[in-house]
Amino acid sequence: DLYPYQEAKGLGIPGLALLSRFPITAATWHEWNPGRPDLETTVDLNGAPMTVFVAHPPPPALTLTGITPRPGTDNEIDQLIARFNAIDGPLLVLGDFNITALHETYQRIEDTGLQDAFAEAGHGFGFTAVVRLARPSKPAWVIERIRLLPFMRIDYSWAGPQWVVPEPHVGDGAGSDPLPVIAALALTT
Repeated sequence: DLYPYQEAKGLGIPGLALLSRFPITAATWHEWNPGRPDLETTVDLNGAPMTVFVAHPPPPALTLTGITPRPGTDNEIDQLIARFNAIDGPLLVLGDFNITALHETYQRIEDTGLQDAFAEAGHGFGFTAVVRLARPSKPAWVIERIRLLPFMRIDYSWAGPQWVVPEPHVGDGAGSDPLPVIAALALTT
């Protein structure tokens, strides 16, 4: 009842959803990386249209030669950034990007003019990952009872310059391997 407007696709790790109190007036699913759809929506915020993206690029692969992007990730990031740059008006980008602030992709997103809500107004490190193992093993109850201390931030709420971000924070676990980033946003224009 709190979020009557919903757009969702898939389940599990590649699944994405946007739940909104405000009407979702348009939704486009982009398949820039097969099996990892990205969602672009237009949301009517009391008569003001805004664009909201939800994305979840795959994490890098750990190989014998180091950490490398998985196939398709570079194209997905390139396409997302091209769309961010093409948006005229209020823009929000939400998602588990599987990157840290030290990653080149973080800087590329910031170069679009988006602000990392937590970096701008949050307190502390804002670590979101990893608090539980993503892939259950046997017995499954062991995975559910083992909780890890988060040690990095890979989940983000990015906001365009039209937004004020008062005190975002990291929320409690809700069943996912990372913790949620919670940010109340105010549109200034």
